[in-house]
Amino acid sequence: MAADAPMPEEDRLRFATLVLGALDAPVTEGNMTLLLAWMYRENTRAENNPFATTFNLDGSTQYNDAGVRNFATFEEGVEATVRTFDPEGVSKTDPDRYNGIIAALRAGSSPQDVLDSDELKDELFTWGTFAKGEGENKTMSAGWAGASIPELRRSWENFRRQNKGEDLRSLWEQGGYVGFRENWESRMEEYNRDGGPDGDRFTREIPPDLDIDPGIRADEGEYNLLPGGMEPAPMPSGERFLRDRIPKQYEKFLEGQELVAFRNGEIISIALNGRNVEEAIAEEMAVEGTEAVSENRLVTTIPVTPIDDTSTSLDDAIDEAEREALGDFGWEGIGDAQDGKTPQEVLALSEIFGDAEYYLSHPDFVIERDGKMVNALWFAYTQKLRDPAAIKDLFQETEWWQTRNPTQREFDAAWAEAGGPEWGAGDVAFDPQNLTLDQLALLEAKLDAIRLEAGQLGIDVVANRDSLLRMAYKASRMGMTPDEWKQEFVKQAGMSFDPDRLGGALATQRSFVEATNRKWMLPSGSSRDTGQTALDIYLGKMTQTNYNEALKQEAKIAYPTLAPMIDQGMTVEGFMGAYKTKAEDLLERPINFMGKDNSMFMHMISGGERSEGVPGVMSLWQAGDYVRNLPEWQTTKNAVDDAYDLATDVVQLFGGLGTPSYFRY
Repeated sequence: MAADAPMPEEDRLRFATLVLGALDAPVTEGNMTLLLAWMYRENTRAENNPFATTFNLDGSTQYNDAGVRNFATFEEGVEATVRTFDPEGVSKTDPDRYNGIIAALRAGSSPQDVLDSDELKDELFTWGTFAKGEGENKTMSAGWAGASIPELRRSWENFRRQNKGEDLRSLWEQGGYVGFRENWESRMEEYNRDGGPDGDRFTREIPPDLDIDPGIRADEGEYNLLPGGMEPAPMPSGERFLRDRIPKQYEKFLEGQELVAFRNGEIISIALNGRNVEEAIAEEMAVEGTEAVSENRLVTTIPVTPIDDTSTSLDDAIDEAEREALGDFGWEGIGDAQDGKTPQEVLALSEIFGDAEYYLSHPDFVIERDGKMVNALWFAYTQKLRDPAAIKDLFQETEWWQTRNPTQREFDAAWAEAGGPEWGAGDVAFDPQNLTLDQLALLEAKLDAIRLEAGQLGIDVVANRDSLLRMAYKASRMGMTPDEWKQEFVKQAGMSFDPDRLGGALATQRSFVEATNRKWMLPSGSSRDTGQTALDIYLGKMTQTNYNEALKQEAKIAYPTLAPMIDQGMTVEGFMGAYKTKAEDLLERPINFMGKDNSMFMHMISGGERSEGVPGVMSLWQAGDYVRNLPEWQTTKNAVDDAYDLATDVVQLFGGLGTPSYFRY
């Protein structure tokens, strides 16, 4: 990291979070590392201005001849940066100059995405981050100057851990107030007092006659969104469901849309494309299937037909069903509940109801009725089903239910909810570069355990970050045990696992396997592959005890003369230790019974005699005599000494000089 950077990295991360909040862009690892890399590319000392913007905010001072500004406060720096992006398109010179980078951030981007996109690089040329000209290409080939992307990822991960859950979400939401009020301090006072207007970043000031009242009855309210008094379709689409039942989220859909039309039974947005409002409304009303067109006024109430006198919304029906299912008393014990339903089943059903938006929008959560495919949850609601068993039977008809086990059903609903309103309908492909903070929180427990295991195996957790996230996602969704997700280390795409090279926990198992193989001295090819066996023990496919016992039985079969000693608790290596020492002393070299000296080993365990002439293990004296008769022994110093001793003894027998050998030892 650049040692002379004027803004500490912790503050840069806070700055980036606020900018993303102001641009309504998600806080993903890709977006955060992109903004951090951008700041390192600028590498400016300007006060509270890590993006080196030249936006002349009131009270700012000039930093250099290029027009880069100093800002008195951190918040003013954020505001000036966001106004430079111009997300509201109010620039008199070029309101579209940064549309590409804004769109990329809102969709989820990364430093590499920018380097791969001519459009995004051009916009950063406009900003001044990249210099146009022939020399720039050489600089670009090195990526983002001064920034190590793995280090930036690690910085973001540490920041995320230090600012978990609501703390980071709160910081992101604070960014959403940039440009919505005249003064940052008044905005923050309001935010700190009650969490912002109505506690929702999408809420803006609405004329009193257009206030949102989610509990309004169809026969009581004014409906100003669309003229004509049209009736809604029997089953709302995802957008109409938001409009009727989740007005705050529907407001977000309306933001930035210039016209809203009711066409062919659906609400759609229409751009003006240079037309004035009156002209556009007249033209769009002439389109076949159009019942109404209106200027977007952020109105969310619309006439609906009440289903009954007690339930005016799907949320109310869900609450009622949960109350009826769970009752007002606590469950006692773990036996069957009333009507034969277990607490687990009832609680699982309440969990399903708790994620209504996900189920209403999922394409696989449908059943066939009267030749048509209808949403199962909506059908249960419109048919006034309240019995949990009947509703569960209905849900079990869906493809969604049939293709998931209980753990997957619970996880998928929670995952979609954690993705937020922009996550989309159905099953969105897992992308480790574009996860929300809540989704990362869902993976955190499994991810921490998997990272720890990876580190023990000697795996680079930074370089393999995306692969480890995929493993954490799969382990969480499938409800894997530690032994099961360990096996993912072998199969996981993008990661290389060589049992003969990895260290840590796997190296420990490999050492055990090698020691066990030596202990039982089995012939080559009899024992399992060392690396694979170590991996099997690490993965829980076999235990150390089982492996040792398997080799023990193999040794008894391979060396039947040693079986009695093995049954008494001795290992082959332990029993042959004295024989090995004897042979090494006589031959004056190391002995390898499992290598070139294997024939010596086999003679020693089968060259002796037991009762009735059955071959047996040599005694230690017999083994020594066997070694002395080997041709190799004749060339050793021991053999020369023995010959000299014999000659001396012969001379003494005939009265010669010298000390008999049996007195010299």
